[in-house]
Amino acid sequence: MKPDRIQNPNSVERAVIEAKIAAGYDVILQFDKPSYTPELLRKINNLCGEWGKDIEVRFYGHKFDATNLLFLPDVATLSIDCLIEATNLSNLASLVNLRRLSLGIYKLDDTNILKSLHLENLEKLIIGESWEANFDLAPLQACKNISELYVEKHTKNIDSLAMLPSLKSLTLRSISKKQSLNFVSKIQSLKRLKVILGGRTDISEIQHSFLEELEIIRVMGFCGLDSISAFPSLRSLAVEDQLRLEKIRFTQASQNIQTIRIFNCKNLVYLEGLNFLTNLKLIHIGMTAIEIDSILQQCLPSSLKAFGFYTGKKKENAIARAKLDAHGYQEH
Repeated sequence: MKPDRIQNPNSVERAVIEAKIAAGYDVILQFDKPSYTPELLRKINNLCGEWGKDIEVRFYGHKFDATNLLFLPDVATLSIDCLIEATNLSNLASLVNLRRLSLGIYKLDDTNILKSLHLENLEKLIIGESWEANFDLAPLQACKNISELYVEKHTKNIDSLAMLPSLKSLTLRSISKKQSLNFVSKIQSLKRLKVILGGRTDISEIQHSFLEELEIIRVMGFCGLDSISAFPSLRSLAVEDQLRLEKIRFTQASQNIQTIRIFNCKNLVYLEGLNFLTNLKLIHIGMTAIEIDSILQQCLPSSLKAFGFYTGKKKENAIARAKLDAHGYQEH
């Protein structure tokens, strides 16, 4: 779904919103200043009651008084994020119809804020950074229907996430290297894992038989990816901005991988075992130390159809492209 952001609306027209939703847009009514009135919020609430999750209401960029949530009892998708502070957040407890929530308030001192939510109803939750990063995540065990979760910096009782029976997508951002990620192995329903920023040398502590998508992006000190065989169901691998990574090695356990994206890993020299990837369809490599010939000399799987190779230099890109074209590979 494509987002359609309507900035600081002073009115809402049902026909306009209906047309945008019919065209396949996720409508976002967002406010970066307190220009909303009770009357306007009531009208927005009527639209939320009619279209549910297809309409997101967002408050950001100003000091938000959550008393205004009392005018939005039917909101299903709500974002209160990119804020320094907010007041009267206890009113979140009134939102019994809430299904998707993004919460990002830097000066948020209530470490038990999650307890005030109707957690059993949530399907998607984004927990952004706060100045002390000390939210207690234990209450999330009540999220029996949550399928998508994003957690930034907070680690208190993070092992509780292993108890989520429906979680399919997990993003962990800026998680300390002192925090073990072993709990991820216990989330049996998980299909997609994204690890961004933070620090650790590898993810060897994670083993998951059903994980299908893995992204490792800008993790400080990350230098080892010999653990890919720990994900036998993996279909997609993306690695970006990993300057200490020198080698990625695949084995027969990785045969289900279909797409590989590797960008800005400037010291990555070796990409081994591609012959084992019998279902590989697309590979894109950019800004690494890999030589194109070192890959083409491998016995690449016949399933591979699209191969993009980028060096940052126009002449070298053209040479690589010519070699790939000669082997019958499309760029996309």
